[in-house]
Amino acid sequence: MTGKEIEHGLGKDLALLHKFYALIGRLQKEHVSRALIAQVVAMDPATGIQYAEAILAGGKKLIAEINKEEKYIGDDERKIGQRAADIKYGQNISKGFLSGLKKEEAQLNAQMDKLGLRIAKELARALGVSVKDIHIPKSAQPPAKHKGGGGGKDHMHPGAKVFHITVNYNGKKPSSEDEAAAMHKLAAAIGNA
Repeated sequence: MTGKEIEHGLGKDLALLHKFYALIGRLQKEHVSRALIAQVVAMDPATGIQYAEAILAGGKKLIAEINKEEKYIGDDERKIGQRAADIKYGQNISKGFLSGLKKEEAQLNAQMDKLGLRIAKELARALGVSVKDIHIPKSAQPPAKHKGGGGGKDHMHPGAKVFHITVNYNGKKPSSEDEAAAMHKLAAAIGNA
């Protein structure tokens, strides 16, 4: 074998890959299902080219038919996988996950209460008041919708809840500078916790 023969072989391989790449693009453009395109991509280029050309030669009618068949295959594969998991683990996985969370609910609530108390203590320390003067209700409300600086989008996580915290300053109204300083202290304390 000579260097020219190697170079010629590599050139043929490159041309084959370019053709394969172009056919994959055509499959996508003709709306062949992603699952079928993935199967073509998984083939070696020579086989993939033959398969892709056969699909494209069948036209839109064939593409619609094989997409439909591929969807049915995918649906059945998912059902088989779900049934196998149910058999292996003895229950419906999603129901099992939910029942597991329900079993852990008391422990999760206890952990959240501990975290709430920790936040209340840091808040009290930062605001210079007693912990008994901090009221954090147990029930939370979804955040109010607000528009601002970020192109009109909410700045909170979609599942976030807002707790309205009431602080008793023993009848004194703190200045806005005092409140701002206390909130900065609180943020620093929570960040270091």
